[in-house]
Amino acid sequence: MSDKKLNILFISLVIIKNLEKRGIYPDLINYFISQGHHVTILSPVERREKNSGEIIEGEGYTNIRYKTLNNTKTNYVEKLLSTFVIDYLLKRAVEKSVKRPIDIAVYATPPISLTRTVSFIKHRFNIPCYLLLKDIFPDNIADLGLLSKSSIFYKYFRKKEKHLYALSDYIGCMSPANVDYLLSNNPELDPQKVEVNPNTIMPIEPMKDGQIIAQLKSKYKINPQAKVFFYGGNLGKPQMIDFLIEVMNAHLENKDVHFLIVGNGTEYNKLNKWISKKKPSNVTLLSFVPKAEYDILVSLGDVGLVLLDNRFKIPNFPNRILSYMENYMPVLSATDIHTDIGTIAQNNGFGFWCESGNLAAMNGLINTFVRMDDDTFTAMGETGNKFLKDHYLIDRSYAAIVSKIPGFAQ
Repeated sequence: MSDKKLNILFISLVIIKNLEKRGIYPDLINYFISQGHHVTILSPVERREKNSGEIIEGEGYTNIRYKTLNNTKTNYVEKLLSTFVIDYLLKRAVEKSVKRPIDIAVYATPPISLTRTVSFIKHRFNIPCYLLLKDIFPDNIADLGLLSKSSIFYKYFRKKEKHLYALSDYIGCMSPANVDYLLSNNPELDPQKVEVNPNTIMPIEPMKDGQIIAQLKSKYKINPQAKVFFYGGNLGKPQMIDFLIEVMNAHLENKDVHFLIVGNGTEYNKLNKWISKKKPSNVTLLSFVPKAEYDILVSLGDVGLVLLDNRFKIPNFPNRILSYMENYMPVLSATDIHTDIGTIAQNNGFGFWCESGNLAAMNGLINTFVRMDDDTFTAMGETGNKFLKDHYLIDRSYAAIVSKIPGFAQ
């Protein structure tokens, strides 16, 4: 085992104000630090924060927070503009603020327009560069009809995407379907540099205090006898919220089912308007909450919901499924036919899948969960938790990344 202490450069478009908040990126950074390495983080300060940027020094890390346009909870026009300018802002931040020698650079999509930054890093530090492919852009928005494949914007971003893949020494994909999609749509890529490096976490033991759970169910008027179908995360167009409304509409009078939705996004108001109109007694909608509070609310769930638009041709892997598995929840996925998370859950005994938009199939699976005997239901949740610990722990991502550093042996 090497005793060499590494310097990692971690570039993120996800806002990282501190490392106390759990998530796939803070967990990975914290694991690097726990192994004695130093991480230089580049994370955004979005325009809405009215902060010109800052550098935060902590034990084992330096967080360089660079100013950007809004990229989250905003419209697609600003998202596109942000994608255009992010490369310039990041390159400037690296030039100005990264002082340490670096052993490897790790960065995630989105965005895909990091070509100048990655080229500069490779030239200055002469190090391997590892891309964590978390989104396949611009095909993701083209699939939803938000960008024409014949448009100049699509062609520009597709060129940037291919350039980023070429510059990256290694590409970690979220699932086997992601690997297949990437290689089939980019045949010039060397398959040897593409691997599965899934979303991973450092799990915690879920909150199991029956008294607290009972109090929270009472607070949110959740029937203690109902199966709670929990959805947590972004409420945007990719999540096919219209279909979720259809599903809930079909169960308005079903006292055996309660939908608990925790999140925010561009479609939140659509959900809120439907609730205001229908006044369902078995639906609870809460806007986005801090991760610590989310970790308590998710414990109220019995079944975790994964929802994706059926127009997607790119495979996705929503990381919310990890918190479901962490909390021993079976998973009900309604997705496109290309995303493999639903079939992974179904084939390994911890969930069911149907194509999103198929209301009859979705309702059938909901009723299957409602009628399921307690022993079978509990076993499904335990199987999912074991699968998480076997496949989606943070040390897997860590090992994949550090194995690419010349001369470093774990």
